[in-house]
Amino acid sequence: MDILKKYFGTYLGSLIGVYDLNNLFPVLERGILPVLNAAFGIVSFSFGEVIVFLMIFPNVNNKKNIVKISYLSFLIAGGLLFMITLRNIFVLGSDLLLRGVYPSFLSTKLFPVIDIDPFVAVDLLIAGVVKISVFMYGAVVGLIQIFNLDDYKLFILPISTIIVGLSIWVFDNVFEMQNWIS
Repeated sequence: MDILKKYFGTYLGSLIGVYDLNNLFPVLERGILPVLNAAFGIVSFSFGEVIVFLMIFPNVNNKKNIVKISYLSFLIAGGLLFMITLRNIFVLGSDLLLRGVYPSFLSTKLFPVIDIDPFVAVDLLIAGVVKISVFMYGAVVGLIQIFNLDDYKLFILPISTIIVGLSIWVFDNVFEMQNWIS
């Protein structure tokens, strides 16, 4: 650990001090079946993003690079999610990781040098606003195509009102939503 602090500075050294590589073991403790069940649940649950991007792709100006940019963004986002998941496993362990609702908040509380909770909260807030905006744009584009209209501004207020109303009405809390998803 002293070698890592020497070469990467005190920030990385403080993060490494919290990591426990033993949290990664045993690998596949309960066999491959729980991994396959979890993978099937993740793959089969929500294809909303795919539908939204299929609504957005025809409206892109530069269609030559769309496949390359899609693969590149998939690799970058997948790599970031993989690194964040590994960090959470190393810091929290598998038991606490499964019990936590937002494991990134739990793992950032354990960093001894700096407090990055506000950054994680702002990151989640920005990501939520971007995701809701993209989904709303996909819904508006879909309605425009269904009704064969040219102006999208007519649907922005009704769709946003429906989104806000459903977000309040459908689930009372995050636990109810996760229970419904599973």
